[in-house]
Amino acid sequence: MNDIYLRKINHLTLCMSLNMKSILSLFLVLGITLSASAQENDIKAKLGEKAIEINTAPFSSSPIRVDRIKIRSFIESNRVNRYGFTLNTRILSLAEDVTQNVVEIQFAPGTEKHRDITDRLSAYTGFEGLFGAKFSWYKDKSDSQDLQISGAIDNVGSERAYLQIGGNFLIGADYYIVKNLYLGVELGYGLIYTHFSDIKVKVDGDEVGEPEKGGSSFQLGTTYNNMFRLGFTF
Repeated sequence: MNDIYLRKINHLTLCMSLNMKSILSLFLVLGITLSASAQENDIKAKLGEKAIEINTAPFSSSPIRVDRIKIRSFIESNRVNRYGFTLNTRILSLAEDVTQNVVEIQFAPGTEKHRDITDRLSAYTGFEGLFGAKFSWYKDKSDSQDLQISGAIDNVGSERAYLQIGGNFLIGADYYIVKNLYLGVELGYGLIYTHFSDIKVKVDGDEVGEPEKGGSSFQLGTTYNNMFRLGFTF
């Protein structure tokens, strides 16, 4: 009788032990799920963080481009300051001591207002200013002559130099692939004023003829980045 009673107690103890293990396992699974859910909700950039962006075209022969870099600063829960920088330099050597030179610089400060769409997707509207310049010149310092052209890379106005100012209203979206990494797209509409430089020709240090005066242009319309923006937050 006592043996039967002891067996029942042992069986009950074993069942309680198994139930406790099941409960502990359930709490463990719930804990992991809640932790994953918290990480999912915490995947986007937070207040005080910054991001750096480059352009990418994942399916092209040159998937990464660093000619334009943008820095973002998340200063409020739904507000971001942005600073875009562009620097392109091209030097073409046509012969010994004969070069065509082009330098393009652009600075685009702006601000964005964000709205959460999902845990990973946010959309925004914003504005950016645009300040740019292009410098072009040609040099031929061969034995026969010292020829210099400023304002373009030849005397017909190729790669005309300019100063530029403008602004764009923006609409865009960011999708966070994993924490600290996102892809974005952006479309803008704005006005850009461009003033083109005069073309001057000098031979042996002396200016030849009258400079070809540069004109100006206004451009009003849609601007867009035809590449994805690849961003890293830190």
